[in-house]
Amino acid sequence: MNIILIILVFGVIIFFHELGHFVVAKMNHIDVIEFSMGFGPKLFSFTKKETQYTLRLIPLGGYCMMLHDGDEEHSDRDLENSFDKKSVWARMATILAGPAMNFVIAFLFSMVIIHFCGSDPAVIGTVYNDAVIAEYETKAEEAEKKALEAATEEEKKQYEEEAQGYREAAQEIREYFAGVYPAEAAGISEGDIVKKIENSNVKNFRELQIYLQIYGDGSPINFTMERPDGTEYKTTVYPKETPNGYKVGIISVGYELPESFGELCQYAARETRYWVKATFLSLKLIVTRQVSSEDVSGPIGVAKSMNTTFNEAAKSSMLDLLLNWLNYIVLLSANLGVMNLLPIPGLDGGRFLFLLIELVTRKKVPQEKENLVTLIGFILVMALMVVILFNDIKNVFF
Repeated sequence: MNIILIILVFGVIIFFHELGHFVVAKMNHIDVIEFSMGFGPKLFSFTKKETQYTLRLIPLGGYCMMLHDGDEEHSDRDLENSFDKKSVWARMATILAGPAMNFVIAFLFSMVIIHFCGSDPAVIGTVYNDAVIAEYETKAEEAEKKALEAATEEEKKQYEEEAQGYREAAQEIREYFAGVYPAEAAGISEGDIVKKIENSNVKNFRELQIYLQIYGDGSPINFTMERPDGTEYKTTVYPKETPNGYKVGIISVGYELPESFGELCQYAARETRYWVKATFLSLKLIVTRQVSSEDVSGPIGVAKSMNTTFNEAAKSSMLDLLLNWLNYIVLLSANLGVMNLLPIPGLDGGRFLFLLIELVTRKKVPQEKENLVTLIGFILVMALMVVILFNDIKNVFF
């Protein structure tokens, strides 16, 4: 079943990406020769209104083949409906429609996830200090007392696990911070909202976590915060080194369910923004070589991660399994949208760049030159995919 779910994840994000190109092409009366899901040998196909719809063997891609000038194989078709004959604005819209559809799908599926799970606002739930340790120990004692009075073994086990959790949390805070609490020292209080980290706007608490993971080298961090009464202030936090990386001594208020449809849309937009931002941060780390090749995953690595996640989720409930499946679609759809907008020949962003040049100069880039640059870009992208695939195989199987 996991194999089917994994194939469906890739299938959904690819289908809607190509559907974006397809729909806008049809709206602009561009002749679509083939709408294909997958690469390689043909498994199934049918033709409707001059477009061939195809399912192919390898489910790691797809394409929306449009009619172009000079297409000798389809010379019987009306060239007035070719991609090249349309206005530059129509061609731009058609190219951008694929990545745009990925962001739309990420947003819509985020709405489903947030409806059930909520969103993590950038609100401080707890600021670590000695009082928090005392509170956790008190709660542990209360849970231990309830365990002794429990009527059933199940209740007893539940309270014992609760007590153990509080004991471990208190001990961790004590060992990690040793009485020095960075957030408390910076004047941060429970209920405060994180507005900015350095010069970067913050909407989700996970943005703080990912910042510490990526940039957490112990350097001071400048925060822009907001009190519950709306008062804004700035402060500098000096992270403390712990066995689990640098920490500032705060935890979030948790996940909050939306109270209205408007709030649901707002939270979904923030979720989509988070994954887009995470993709750009990941690209920055790769380009600046702040991550090793061991940390870069391709289709096989992602599939392995999905398999592990789905196995764990299935132990809980079918709803958890579905929500985790949707979450991977959101993550990868936002990732695909960003990657396709990069101005690299062979990708949508590269094709858009040629159209942008045409718009500015009011002169088309010669087709032979565009084809050559696109071919070189495509070869480089394929070479990179081979390297990533090799790295995947090495990390997963060896």
